[in-house]
Amino acid sequence: MTAVSGFSRWLAAFAAIGVLASTWSAQAQTEPLPPRQPFPTEYREYFEQVFAADAIADDEARCKAMPDLPGNRWLPGAAQARCSLLRAPAWSLERMEKLLKRGKGGAAELDAGFARLLEEHYQDPAQREQIFRAFQFFDESARAGDLAQRWIRAAPESAFAHVALASHYLAAGEQVRGTTAVGEVPEERLQLMRDKFDQAVPLYAKALVLEPRLSVACVDLIAIGRHVSNSLEENATRQCMQIDPYSYYVVYARITSAEPKWGGSMAQLREAVAYAAANAERNPILGALAAEADGYEAAWVKKSWDSKDWDPIARIAPSGTLMNWAGETHRNRMDNWPGLVLAAQAVRFWPHRPSFRIGRVDALLNLGYYDIAMRDLQQILRDAPGDATYYETLIYVLERTQGRAATRPYLLRMAELSKPARLGAMYRYCETFLLEQSDAKRGEACIKDFDAEFAGSVESRALRVRALHLRSDPDATAATRAFLEAPRSEANWLIGVYIEFEQWQIQAEEAQQNKGRR
Repeated sequence: MTAVSGFSRWLAAFAAIGVLASTWSAQAQTEPLPPRQPFPTEYREYFEQVFAADAIADDEARCKAMPDLPGNRWLPGAAQARCSLLRAPAWSLERMEKLLKRGKGGAAELDAGFARLLEEHYQDPAQREQIFRAFQFFDESARAGDLAQRWIRAAPESAFAHVALASHYLAAGEQVRGTTAVGEVPEERLQLMRDKFDQAVPLYAKALVLEPRLSVACVDLIAIGRHVSNSLEENATRQCMQIDPYSYYVVYARITSAEPKWGGSMAQLREAVAYAAANAERNPILGALAAEADGYEAAWVKKSWDSKDWDPIARIAPSGTLMNWAGETHRNRMDNWPGLVLAAQAVRFWPHRPSFRIGRVDALLNLGYYDIAMRDLQQILRDAPGDATYYETLIYVLERTQGRAATRPYLLRMAELSKPARLGAMYRYCETFLLEQSDAKRGEACIKDFDAEFAGSVESRALRVRALHLRSDPDATAATRAFLEAPRSEANWLIGVYIEFEQWQIQAEEAQQNKGRR
């Protein structure tokens, strides 16, 4: 974890009570951000190409314009082929909805479009894997479920409609299950997951009867089998390897199933990865899977976070996930240039995954590239508009580059995220007027509104005390003493830290007064 990312995560926790977030923020204001460091000679050309490609709006085109990782040993064509998974899907929900409003005629047109994608998947190397991406909109949402139901009613013998509805049930089941270890998931949630999967399985099976080449169906059956049935997983894997043995999604599903955490073994995993590498000439994107066994061993067997282990892995294959982990090993040691080199590749292949992009932000901030970091932060907020942690990082940078007034729009947006976030954000919003003393009337009005909304809270009382201190009001010390002596029910150690800060402030004032008397 870098210094900046650590700071932003602490600040997000402090924002839950507001008072300490403000205190910490005010102290940190005095710390200048690092000056911009020039590109090291060995990375100059690389970053010039990276930042030039950043200006390209289209995800696939941007990915293809990015330079490859320096010193890589990637299989030929693997990176460019991996970029194809960022292509905008051939169909959107809106377009599908318009067609299905026309009834059977629209459903027939939709089926014909998906049939072309399936044919191109097998016949046109440039269109490989796009049939899988066409189903990505059929998630757990009610809108997707309704669309799939209308499609299957209008075309009851459509294999694609069956997969669309099954995909909706699969996504709903996975959402219910969550990402925690299965032993930590309550039985009632597991049963809900199984109920959704029970609805999906016969739909996928019917789809494969209607269209035996539709490998999307057996890949999803493998995913369900991993959760509920070894025999289903094994049978679906066997069927997929017969139908579509060189598909990225098929081979990746086989690799995932071979991982020890899903009941496989390192030997099985290495065999599955070797198969991918051996067939990369048939489908270059399989080269992007060539480091999966090494990455799994480093992360889950060795549990290593040493860059000496991870740097060679990053150079085996263009895997955004593995390069993100490799980059983190450098950023943990504040080794920011190599960390940024790897983070740029992680973002290249996963441009809408905030947890990867924030690694690039951290390295950029530590190296003094605040303008580029701000663009990354804006993208993160578009991708994760409800995460207060990312607002905290953006606000932190804005305070130091543009002043506290520039943070106000984001504090107001942050205040809408949740009740705890609102309390902290509004506290700091009011404080921006006090700290910059730019508009005393607005500051007093803000405090009045805060009092009305959070009457009786520690934060409300503390904001009044803080205002007195910032105005150098003669009553500040007495007000602080009264604040500290007042009973409080909050059993939160963060409040204790704030109290210690105020006690330190009183002691400093008393020491100054005593010095004056002498």
